[in-house]
Amino acid sequence: DVSLSEAVQLGAAGLANGVISASLALIGFYLLGAIFDIITPLRLMELARPNHPLMREMVMKAPGTYHHSLLVSNMAEQAAEAIGAEAFLTRVGAYYHDVGKLKQPYFFVENRMQGIDPHSQLDPWSSAKIIISHVRDGLEIARREKLPRRVQDFIA
Repeated sequence: DVSLSEAVQLGAAGLANGVISASLALIGFYLLGAIFDIITPLRLMELARPNHPLMREMVMKAPGTYHHSLLVSNMAEQAAEAIGAEAFLTRVGAYYHDVGKLKQPYFFVENRMQGIDPHSQLDPWSSAKIIISHVRDGLEIARREKLPRRVQDFIA
């Protein structure tokens, strides 16, 4: 025989145990992923949020690149599904593949609304160097923002 107060106590203890266990599991999942650079579905969901700081920065500084990345992510995800690759990872990687354009967005045609093409005032060597450098710049940003290695691979 269990009294009502004992049943309430056992119920509360069981509920607390469930909350604590779930919290510890989520924290452990996140910490192990971060420590060993394991890309988890939770991490991918975090990176896929439109309000992620890098995504917001891209919308503000390089809106054309942001739009381009969304289009590429849709195509890349469909291609990944067709060949049995990791579709969600592919989508997220495509979101960030051109993040290096944040350093000098106006040098990329998708971010220019109107006006003078800055490449027209440069020699071809300098112009090509700026365009090519968006990969190196993207990797620097990715390391600074601690993006997972597998997402960085899409930038490279």
